[in-house]
Amino acid sequence: MRDLKIGVVYLAWLPYGIGHFERFLASYLQFSSGYPHQLIIAFNGQVESESDSPERYIELLH
Repeated sequence: MRDLKIGVVYLAWLPYGIGHFERFLASYLQFSSGYPHQLIIAFNGQVESESDSPERYIELLH
């Protein structure tokens, strides 16, 4: 049997702001997937303010 790996991908469309990611992360942390996986965050778009920079998204994970 092959060693399959699962990834959960979140596409962060930066012009929409960080609020959508904050809600996703709250749900992601509240509910267990029941299966080992890796969280992958893909960024797209340009930021309007420093508070929506990719670094800010990563800070929320710590």
